[in-house]
Amino acid sequence: MNKFNKLKNLNVLYVEDELDVREEVEDILNMKVGQLLVATNGQDGLEKYKKHNPDIIITDIKMPVMNGIEMIKEVRSLNMDIPIIITSAFNETEFFKSAIDLHVDKYIIKPIDIMQLFAVLDRAALVIYQKQELQHKDAMLKNKEKITAFGELLENIAHQWRQPLSMITTSASSLQVQKYLGKVSNELVEEMCENINNNAQKLSNTIDKFAKFFDDKESEEQLNLKFIIEDYLSMIETSFKEKNITLLLNLSDISITAVKKDIIQVLFTIVTNAKDKLLQNNENNRFICIELYEEDKNIFLTIHDSGGGIDEEYIDKVFDPYFTTKHQSQGTGLGLYLVYELIQNFIEGSIEVSNESFIHEKNEYYGAKFIVSL
Repeated sequence: MNKFNKLKNLNVLYVEDELDVREEVEDILNMKVGQLLVATNGQDGLEKYKKHNPDIIITDIKMPVMNGIEMIKEVRSLNMDIPIIITSAFNETEFFKSAIDLHVDKYIIKPIDIMQLFAVLDRAALVIYQKQELQHKDAMLKNKEKITAFGELLENIAHQWRQPLSMITTSASSLQVQKYLGKVSNELVEEMCENINNNAQKLSNTIDKFAKFFDDKESEEQLNLKFIIEDYLSMIETSFKEKNITLLLNLSDISITAVKKDIIQVLFTIVTNAKDKLLQNNENNRFICIELYEEDKNIFLTIHDSGGGIDEEYIDKVFDPYFTTKHQSQGTGLGLYLVYELIQNFIEGSIEVSNESFIHEKNEYYGAKFIVSL
Protein backbone atom coordinates (compact mmCIF):
# COMPACT_ATOMS: atom_id res chain seq x y z
CA MET A 1 0.00 0.00 0.00
CA ASN A 2 1.56 3.36 -1.02
CA LYS A 3 1.85 6.43 1.15
CA PHE A 4 -1.24 8.27 -0.06
CA ASN A 5 -3.45 5.21 0.20
CA LYS A 6 -2.35 4.76 3.81
CA LEU A 7 -3.08 8.43 4.60
CA LYS A 8 -6.52 8.11 3.01
CA ASN A 9 -7.31 5.36 5.50
CA LEU A 10 -6.52 7.58 8.49
CA ASN A 11 -9.06 9.26 10.74
CA VAL A 12 -7.20 12.21 12.28
CA LEU A 13 -8.09 14.47 15.19
CA TYR A 14 -6.43 17.90 14.89
CA VAL A 15 -6.50 20.16 18.00
CA GLU A 16 -5.41 23.80 17.60
CA ASP A 17 -6.69 27.01 19.18
CA GLU A 18 -5.06 29.54 16.79
CA LEU A 19 -7.55 30.21 13.97
CA ASP A 20 -5.08 31.03 11.20
CA VAL A 21 -2.85 28.03 11.87
CA ARG A 22 -5.85 25.74 12.29
CA GLU A 23 -7.50 26.74 8.99
CA GLU A 24 -4.24 26.44 7.02
CA VAL A 25 -3.37 22.98 8.33
CA GLU A 26 -7.01 21.86 8.16
CA ASP A 27 -7.22 22.66 4.43
CA ILE A 28 -4.07 20.64 3.70
CA LEU A 29 -5.02 17.67 5.89
CA ASN A 30 -8.49 17.48 4.36
CA MET A 31 -6.87 16.73 1.00
CA LYS A 32 -4.67 13.95 2.35
CA VAL A 33 -6.44 12.01 5.13
CA GLY A 34 -9.63 9.98 5.13
CA GLN A 35 -11.54 11.90 7.80
CA LEU A 36 -10.47 15.00 9.70
CA LEU A 37 -11.91 16.01 13.07
CA VAL A 38 -11.04 19.51 14.25
CA ALA A 39 -11.11 20.79 17.85
CA THR A 40 -10.30 24.25 19.23
CA ASN A 41 -8.96 23.25 22.67
CA GLY A 42 -8.06 20.22 24.78
CA GLN A 43 -11.52 19.76 26.26
CA ASP A 44 -13.11 19.90 22.81
CA GLY A 45 -10.46 17.50 21.54
CA LEU A 46 -11.03 15.03 24.37
CA GLU A 47 -14.79 14.97 23.74
CA LYS A 48 -14.24 14.39 20.01
CA TYR A 49 -11.73 11.64 20.77
CA LYS A 50 -14.21 9.81 23.03
CA LYS A 51 -17.02 10.17 20.50
CA HIS A 52 -15.17 9.32 17.26
CA ASN A 53 -12.15 7.20 18.35
CA PRO A 54 -9.70 8.54 15.70
CA ASP A 55 -6.58 6.71 14.54
CA ILE A 56 -4.13 9.52 15.33
CA ILE A 57 -4.05 12.84 17.21
CA ILE A 58 -2.22 16.04 16.23
CA THR A 59 -2.37 18.65 18.99
CA ASP A 60 -1.02 21.99 20.13
CA ILE A 61 0.13 22.36 23.75
CA LYS A 62 -0.79 25.83 25.01
CA MET A 63 -4.57 26.18 24.64
CA PRO A 64 -7.44 27.59 26.73
CA VAL A 65 -9.88 25.50 28.81
CA MET A 66 -7.62 22.44 28.71
CA ASN A 67 -4.07 22.40 27.37
CA GLY A 68 -2.61 19.70 25.15
CA ILE A 69 -0.66 17.92 27.91
CA GLU A 70 -3.77 17.61 30.09
CA MET A 71 -5.77 16.28 27.14
CA ILE A 72 -3.05 13.73 26.29
CA LYS A 73 -3.02 12.48 29.89
CA GLU A 74 -6.76 11.82 29.66
CA VAL A 75 -6.39 10.11 26.29
CA ARG A 76 -3.52 7.95 27.55
CA SER A 77 -5.66 6.80 30.47
CA LEU A 78 -8.01 5.36 27.83
CA ASN A 79 -5.60 4.32 25.09
CA MET A 80 -1.84 3.81 25.41
CA ASP A 81 -1.35 2.92 21.76
CA ILE A 82 -2.87 5.75 19.70
CA PRO A 83 -0.12 7.78 17.93
CA ILE A 84 0.06 11.39 19.15
CA ILE A 85 1.93 14.25 17.46
CA ILE A 86 2.55 17.50 19.34
CA THR A 87 2.91 20.80 17.50
CA SER A 88 4.14 23.81 19.50
CA ALA A 89 5.91 27.13 19.12
CA PHE A 90 7.55 26.55 22.49
CA ASN A 91 10.83 24.65 22.63
CA GLU A 92 10.90 24.08 26.38
CA THR A 93 12.53 21.24 28.30
CA GLU A 94 9.50 20.73 30.54
CA PHE A 95 7.23 20.16 27.53
CA PHE A 96 9.70 17.64 26.06
CA LYS A 97 9.84 15.79 29.39
CA SER A 98 6.04 15.64 29.60
CA ALA A 99 5.85 14.44 26.00
CA ILE A 100 8.31 11.62 26.72
CA ASP A 101 6.45 10.60 29.88
CA LEU A 102 3.18 10.45 27.90
CA HIS A 103 4.72 8.39 25.06
CA VAL A 104 4.17 11.08 22.45
CA ASP A 105 5.31 9.89 19.03
CA LYS A 106 6.62 13.16 17.59
CA TYR A 107 7.20 16.77 18.69
CA ILE A 108 7.07 19.27 15.78
CA ILE A 109 8.15 22.89 16.35
CA LYS A 110 5.98 25.60 14.78
CA PRO A 111 5.78 26.92 12.15
CA ILE A 112 4.76 23.47 10.97
CA ASP A 113 6.78 21.98 8.14
CA ILE A 114 3.96 20.30 6.15
CA MET A 115 6.27 17.77 4.48
CA GLN A 116 7.64 16.80 7.90
CA LEU A 117 4.07 16.43 9.19
CA PHE A 118 3.14 14.21 6.23
CA ALA A 119 6.24 12.09 6.79
CA VAL A 120 5.27 11.58 10.44
CA LEU A 121 1.67 10.78 9.47
CA ASP A 122 2.90 8.33 6.87
CA ARG A 123 5.01 6.44 9.42
CA ALA A 124 2.09 6.41 11.86
CA ALA A 125 -0.24 5.13 9.14
CA LEU A 126 2.19 2.33 8.32
CA VAL A 127 2.33 1.26 11.98
CA ILE A 128 -1.48 1.36 12.24
CA TYR A 129 -1.84 -0.64 9.02
CA GLN A 130 0.67 -3.26 10.23
CA LYS A 131 -1.13 -3.56 13.58
CA GLN A 132 -4.44 -4.07 11.79
CA GLU A 133 -2.89 -6.77 9.62
CA LEU A 134 -1.49 -8.53 12.70
CA GLN A 135 -4.84 -8.28 14.48
CA HIS A 136 -6.57 -9.73 11.43
CA LYS A 137 -4.04 -12.56 11.27
CA ASP A 138 -4.35 -13.15 15.00
CA ALA A 139 -8.16 -13.31 14.78
CA MET A 140 -7.99 -15.76 11.87
CA LEU A 141 -5.53 -18.02 13.68
CA LYS A 142 -7.52 -17.96 16.90
CA ASN A 143 -10.60 -18.90 14.90
CA LYS A 144 -8.64 -21.72 13.28
CA GLU A 145 -7.55 -22.86 16.76
CA LYS A 146 -11.22 -22.97 17.83
CA ILE A 147 -12.15 -24.92 14.70
CA THR A 148 -9.34 -27.41 15.41
CA ALA A 149 -10.57 -27.84 18.99
CA PHE A 150 -14.14 -28.27 17.73
CA GLY A 151 -12.91 -30.92 15.29
CA GLU A 152 -11.25 -32.79 18.16
CA LEU A 153 -14.49 -32.55 20.12
CA LEU A 154 -16.52 -33.97 17.23
CA GLU A 155 -14.02 -36.79 16.83
CA ASN A 156 -14.43 -37.73 20.47
CA ILE A 157 -18.22 -37.57 20.20
CA ALA A 158 -18.04 -39.84 17.15
CA HIS A 159 -15.96 -42.38 19.06
CA GLN A 160 -18.38 -42.29 22.00
CA TRP A 161 -21.34 -42.78 19.69
CA ARG A 162 -19.89 -45.54 17.53
CA GLN A 163 -20.62 -48.47 19.86
CA PRO A 164 -24.22 -47.59 20.83
CA LEU A 165 -25.04 -46.75 17.21
CA SER A 166 -23.63 -50.09 16.16
CA MET A 167 -25.76 -51.84 18.79
CA ILE A 168 -28.90 -50.01 17.61
CA THR A 169 -28.36 -50.86 13.94
CA THR A 170 -27.51 -54.48 14.85
CA SER A 171 -30.72 -54.86 16.87
CA ALA A 172 -32.84 -53.28 14.13
CA SER A 173 -31.23 -55.45 11.43
CA SER A 174 -31.68 -58.56 13.56
CA LEU A 175 -35.40 -57.83 13.92
CA GLN A 176 -35.73 -57.42 10.14
CA VAL A 177 -33.94 -60.73 9.48
CA GLN A 178 -36.00 -62.58 12.07
CA LYS A 179 -39.19 -61.13 10.60
CA TYR A 180 -38.11 -62.25 7.11
CA LEU A 181 -37.46 -65.76 8.45
CA GLY A 182 -40.78 -65.73 10.28
CA LYS A 183 -39.12 -66.22 13.68
CA VAL A 184 -40.13 -63.00 15.44
CA SER A 185 -41.32 -63.69 18.99
CA ASN A 186 -42.63 -61.34 21.66
CA GLU A 187 -39.54 -62.07 23.76
CA LEU A 188 -37.22 -61.14 20.86
CA VAL A 189 -39.11 -57.91 20.17
CA GLU A 190 -38.93 -56.98 23.86
CA GLU A 191 -35.21 -57.77 24.00
CA MET A 192 -34.33 -55.85 20.83
CA CYS A 193 -36.48 -52.84 21.76
CA GLU A 194 -34.93 -52.70 25.22
CA ASN A 195 -31.46 -52.89 23.65
CA ILE A 196 -32.29 -50.06 21.21
CA ASN A 197 -33.78 -47.92 23.98
CA ASN A 198 -30.77 -48.42 26.30
CA ASN A 199 -28.29 -47.46 23.62
CA ALA A 200 -30.39 -44.47 22.54
CA GLN A 201 -30.23 -43.33 26.17
CA LYS A 202 -26.44 -43.66 26.04
CA LEU A 203 -26.38 -41.38 22.99
CA SER A 204 -28.58 -38.84 24.74
CA ASN A 205 -26.47 -38.96 27.90
CA THR A 206 -23.32 -38.40 25.86
CA ILE A 207 -24.79 -35.24 24.34
CA ASP A 208 -25.90 -33.99 27.76
CA LYS A 209 -22.47 -34.75 29.20
CA PHE A 210 -20.61 -32.88 26.47
CA ALA A 211 -23.00 -29.93 26.61
CA LYS A 212 -22.68 -29.66 30.39
CA PHE A 213 -18.91 -30.10 30.35
CA PHE A 214 -18.17 -27.59 27.59
CA ASP A 215 -20.31 -24.73 28.86
CA ASP A 216 -19.18 -21.20 28.06
CA LYS A 217 -19.64 -19.49 31.43
CA GLU A 218 -17.14 -16.75 32.21
CA SER A 219 -17.73 -16.60 35.98
CA GLU A 220 -15.48 -18.16 38.59
CA GLU A 221 -16.81 -21.04 40.65
CA GLN A 222 -15.60 -23.67 43.09
CA LEU A 223 -14.23 -26.53 40.99
CA ASN A 224 -13.09 -30.02 41.90
CA LEU A 225 -10.04 -30.45 39.63
CA LYS A 226 -10.01 -34.23 39.99
CA PHE A 227 -13.63 -34.49 38.79
CA ILE A 228 -13.01 -32.16 35.85
CA ILE A 229 -9.94 -34.11 34.73
CA GLU A 230 -11.75 -37.45 35.09
CA ASP A 231 -14.80 -36.14 33.18
CA TYR A 232 -12.62 -34.84 30.36
CA LEU A 233 -10.57 -38.03 30.10
CA SER A 234 -13.72 -40.18 30.10
CA MET A 235 -14.78 -38.35 26.94
CA ILE A 236 -11.51 -38.93 25.10
CA GLU A 237 -10.70 -42.38 26.48
CA THR A 238 -12.33 -44.37 23.68
CA SER A 239 -10.59 -42.31 21.01
CA PHE A 240 -7.22 -42.67 22.76
CA LYS A 241 -7.61 -46.44 23.17
CA GLU A 242 -8.19 -46.78 19.43
CA LYS A 243 -4.91 -44.92 18.90
CA ASN A 244 -3.16 -47.23 21.39
CA ILE A 245 -2.56 -44.39 23.87
CA THR A 246 -2.68 -45.33 27.55
CA LEU A 247 -3.60 -42.75 30.18
CA LEU A 248 -1.82 -43.10 33.53
CA LEU A 249 -3.50 -41.15 36.34
CA ASN A 250 -2.53 -40.15 39.86
CA LEU A 251 -5.08 -37.56 40.98
CA SER A 252 -5.60 -36.10 44.43
CA ASP A 253 -8.97 -34.70 45.44
CA ILE A 254 -8.32 -30.93 45.14
CA SER A 255 -10.66 -27.95 44.63
CA ILE A 256 -9.91 -24.40 43.47
CA THR A 257 -11.87 -21.29 42.50
CA ALA A 258 -11.53 -20.64 38.75
CA VAL A 259 -13.40 -20.36 35.44
CA LYS A 260 -14.21 -23.88 34.31
CA LYS A 261 -13.62 -23.33 30.59
CA ASP A 262 -10.13 -21.96 31.32
CA ILE A 263 -9.17 -25.17 33.13
CA ILE A 264 -10.62 -27.24 30.29
CA GLN A 265 -8.67 -25.28 27.66
CA VAL A 266 -5.42 -25.88 29.56
CA LEU A 267 -6.18 -29.61 29.79
CA PHE A 268 -7.38 -29.91 26.21
CA THR A 269 -4.39 -28.12 24.66
CA ILE A 270 -1.62 -29.91 26.54
CA VAL A 271 -3.21 -33.36 26.27
CA THR A 272 -3.96 -32.88 22.55
CA ASN A 273 -0.35 -31.79 21.90
CA ALA A 274 0.87 -34.87 23.76
CA LYS A 275 -1.42 -37.06 21.66
CA ASP A 276 -0.18 -35.51 18.40
CA LYS A 277 3.43 -36.08 19.46
CA LEU A 278 2.75 -39.71 20.37
CA LEU A 279 1.07 -40.38 17.02
CA GLN A 280 4.32 -39.43 15.29
CA ASN A 281 6.03 -42.38 17.01
CA ASN A 282 5.55 -46.11 16.57
CA GLU A 283 2.34 -47.72 17.80
CA ASN A 284 3.85 -49.10 21.00
CA ASN A 285 4.66 -47.46 24.32
CA ARG A 286 2.29 -44.51 23.94
CA PHE A 287 1.68 -43.12 27.42
CA ILE A 288 0.34 -39.88 28.89
CA CYS A 289 0.85 -39.54 32.66
CA ILE A 290 -1.35 -36.99 34.45
CA GLU A 291 -0.75 -36.13 38.10
CA LEU A 292 -2.59 -33.73 40.38
CA TYR A 293 -1.19 -33.10 43.85
CA GLU A 294 -0.60 -30.46 46.52
CA GLU A 295 2.83 -29.58 47.88
CA ASP A 296 3.94 -26.68 50.10
CA LYS A 297 0.51 -25.04 49.76
CA ASN A 298 0.77 -25.06 45.94
CA ILE A 299 -1.31 -27.16 43.56
CA PHE A 300 0.53 -28.93 40.76
CA LEU A 301 -0.88 -30.44 37.58
CA THR A 302 1.69 -32.33 35.52
CA ILE A 303 1.16 -33.85 32.08
CA HIS A 304 4.03 -36.07 30.91
CA ASP A 305 4.15 -38.03 27.65
CA SER A 306 6.45 -40.72 26.23
CA GLY A 307 6.77 -38.95 22.89
CA GLY A 308 10.55 -38.50 22.94
CA GLY A 309 10.57 -34.89 24.08
CA ILE A 310 10.76 -31.48 22.42
CA ASP A 311 13.86 -30.61 20.40
CA GLU A 312 16.18 -28.58 22.64
CA GLU A 313 16.42 -25.81 20.03
CA TYR A 314 12.64 -25.33 20.25
CA ILE A 315 11.84 -25.94 23.92
CA ASP A 316 12.28 -22.27 24.93
CA LYS A 317 9.88 -21.19 22.17
CA VAL A 318 6.86 -23.42 22.80
CA PHE A 319 4.90 -20.66 24.57
CA ASP A 320 5.71 -18.01 21.93
CA PRO A 321 2.77 -16.84 19.76
CA TYR A 322 2.65 -18.36 16.26
CA PHE A 323 5.46 -20.84 17.00
CA THR A 324 4.68 -24.37 15.87
CA THR A 325 6.59 -27.38 14.60
CA LYS A 326 3.43 -28.79 13.00
CA HIS A 327 2.43 -28.32 9.39
CA GLN A 328 0.41 -25.11 8.91
CA SER A 329 -2.68 -27.20 8.12
CA GLN A 330 -2.44 -28.81 11.58
CA GLY A 331 -1.26 -26.06 13.91
CA THR A 332 -1.57 -22.30 14.41
CA GLY A 333 1.12 -21.82 17.04
CA LEU A 334 -1.44 -20.21 19.36
CA GLY A 335 -2.54 -23.16 21.51
CA LEU A 336 0.23 -23.16 24.11
CA TYR A 337 0.57 -19.36 23.91
CA LEU A 338 -3.13 -19.00 24.86
CA VAL A 339 -2.66 -21.54 27.65
CA TYR A 340 0.33 -19.55 28.95
CA GLU A 341 -1.71 -16.33 28.90
CA LEU A 342 -4.64 -18.01 30.67
CA ILE A 343 -2.49 -19.45 33.43
CA GLN A 344 -0.42 -16.30 33.98
CA ASN A 345 -3.18 -13.70 33.76
CA PHE A 346 -6.46 -15.39 34.69
CA ILE A 347 -5.73 -18.51 36.72
CA GLU A 348 -2.86 -16.74 38.52
CA GLY A 349 -0.40 -19.59 38.23
CA SER A 350 2.64 -20.55 36.20
CA ILE A 351 3.54 -23.14 33.57
CA GLU A 352 6.87 -24.60 32.52
CA VAL A 353 8.04 -27.43 30.30
CA SER A 354 11.04 -29.73 30.26
CA ASN A 355 12.12 -33.06 28.81
CA GLU A 356 12.24 -35.78 31.46
CA SER A 357 12.14 -39.56 31.93
CA PHE A 358 9.60 -41.58 33.91
CA ILE A 359 9.30 -45.22 34.93
CA HIS A 360 6.23 -47.34 34.17
CA GLU A 361 6.16 -51.06 34.95
CA LYS A 362 9.97 -51.06 35.34
CA ASN A 363 10.48 -49.55 31.90
CA GLU A 364 11.88 -46.06 31.32
CA TYR A 365 10.21 -43.62 28.93
CA TYR A 366 11.23 -40.12 27.85
CA GLY A 367 9.14 -37.16 26.79
CA ALA A 368 7.88 -33.63 27.41
CA LYS A 369 6.61 -32.76 30.88
CA PHE A 370 4.34 -29.74 31.41
CA ILE A 371 4.06 -28.52 35.00
CA VAL A 372 1.19 -26.18 35.87
CA SER A 373 1.52 -24.57 39.30
CA LEU A 374 -1.47 -22.89 40.96
